[in-house]
Parts: sequence; C-alpha cells; structure tokens
Amino acid sequence: LVAAMTAFVGVGTAWLTVSTQFPGRRFFNWALVLPLATPAYIVAYVYTDLLSFAGPVQSALRGITGWHVGDYYFPPVRSLPGAAVMLSLVLYPYVYLLARTAFERQSAALFDAARILGAKPWRAFLRIALPCARPAIAGGLALVLMETISDFGVVDYFAVPTLTAGIFRTWFNLGDALSAAQIAAWLFIFAIALVFIEIASRRGRVANPLSRDMAPAPRKLGRLAGTAIAIACALPIILGFIVPVAVLLRYAIIEGDPMLGRNFLDFAWNSLLVAALAAVLATTLALLLAYGERLHPTRFNRVSIRLATLGYALPGAMIA
Repeated sequence: LVAAMTAFVGVGTAWLTVSTQFPGRRFFNWALVLPLATPAYIVAYVYTDLLSFAGPVQSALRGITGWHVGDYYFPPVRSLPGAAVMLSLVLYPYVYLLARTAFERQSAALFDAARILGAKPWRAFLRIALPCARPAIAGGLALVLMETISDFGVVDYFAVPTLTAGIFRTWFNLGDALSAAQIAAWLFIFAIALVFIEIASRRGRVANPLSRDMAPAPRKLGRLAGTAIAIACALPIILGFIVPVAVLLRYAIIEGDPMLGRNFLDFAWNSLLVAALAAVLATTLALLLAYGERLHPTRFNRVSIRLATLGYALPGAMIA
C-alpha cells in the first residue's frame, strides 16, 4: 500500500513540476520535499486527534447533519490502511526527488520524436518518460520500503502487527531477547531482498539513452488546467506538512507544557547537534564508499555499497 501510494504521488508530482508550467511551479519544486521533515508518528497522532469520533472533523459533521452514532460510516484512522496513508504522506518525497531528477535529465529529442509521431503528452509520459525513469523510481521505492518496514511509531500507535513492532514487544514486554533476535533476522532478510530486487530492476536499463543536449521545455497550460495542477501539487504539502505543523503549533500555544519554555533551548540544541553529527558522519562514509567505487568499479564494491544500505531498514532504537 505504501509503495503504491508513494509511487503515485511522487511520480505524479515530479512529472507535473517538470513537464508543465503552472502557477507556483518554482515554489512546488522545493516545497514538495517538506513532508519529509515531519516524523510519521507525529502525523499519525495529529490525524488521529482530528479524525477520531470526538475529534473536530466528525463533531462538525454530526453538528451539520444532525447524525448520531451509527447513522454514518467514517473510515477508522487507526487501521492498516490508515497507517499506510500516514507513512505515504511523509515518505513520497523519496520517490519525488529521484523521479524528478530522472525526468529533468531526459533528452528533449525523445519527446520531439513522440510529438512528430502524433503521441499525446500522457502517452509520451507512459511510453518514454516513465520507462526511462524506472531505475530512479525503483531506487526511491526501495528507500520507502526500507523506511516502512523499520517504522515503529506509527504501527505501534495504530496497533498494526509488523515485524518491527514484534521485535520491540518481544524484547521489552516479554523479555525474550532470543525471539526478538530471530524476528530481527527475518527483517534483515527482507531488507536484503529489497536491495537485490532494486539491483535487478536496474539491470539492463539506462536512465537516459540519449545525451542531454537539451532538457524538455515545460508545456504551458491554460488557467483552469494550471490551477488544477497547482491544487494537486499543494494537497501533499497541506496534508503532510502544513496540517501537522499547524496542529502542533496550536497545541504548543494553547495547551503547551510550562516546562517546555525553560528546556526548549536544550532540546533544540541536542536535536541539532545529533542531526549535524549524524549528517557529517553519513556524508563522510557515503563519500568514501562512492569514491572507492569510482576508483575500483568492481562488482564486489557495487554489491558492498548496496549492502551498506541495509542498516536503513533496521529500527534505530533497536540498533542503539
């Protein structure tokens, strides 16, 4: 579910921002990445509060319609589909970033030839742009799937049984470290399978079969079509970033913890320090691995780099 939704949103928004000219296009180019900064479990808390029976959405619905309990059906938020939606709202930028880069690097000659042959824009997208960008999309989906199988906050809060939730419950609630290690081994096997599936999807494919002599120019749209595309690109940002941040700001202002004022600077400093150190260390290791593959492009080095990404599929709390 998460893979399907992130692929739809990520690839769709990437293609729209690259291939069309609409109001706010430059803003959406970078704003569509903002949900990646929102923790998935925070989004889950926010939407559970908004969409629960006693929340403002259902309360307003009952107030407008006069309905009572049992008079209407409202999809449960804390469910497997609900968890998939929460994760998709914050993980689609992985696919968006890689797909957008792949679309931007495609040669305009391909689309000129398609237009001469009478292919419409969406047909050119399905027959040319999408197949050429498939390796990049597969890489983004691999990151999304690894992030999904390692998630604990959302699945635990929504009571969705997953391998990661099973590891924590077996280890900390039951005190059975051996069984938790066995579940973790299965999680590691799934991560290895994802890596090799991603490698297989790239085999024999190239992102751009022609030299990039000229990138395709964005197609100008009418006012109605441009507005519709702008709204479509705004929805993921609103649902994945603006709504959660707005609700959190409301809680902080109206119902904030009085201890937060005195400790906020310490909390912020610790968060920034950990993030900066992790970014420096990760960048250093990534540069060493990439430079090593550049100097010695052997199959062993390529596979080693792929295997180095397996840690991304393991929960950070479990590694700690």
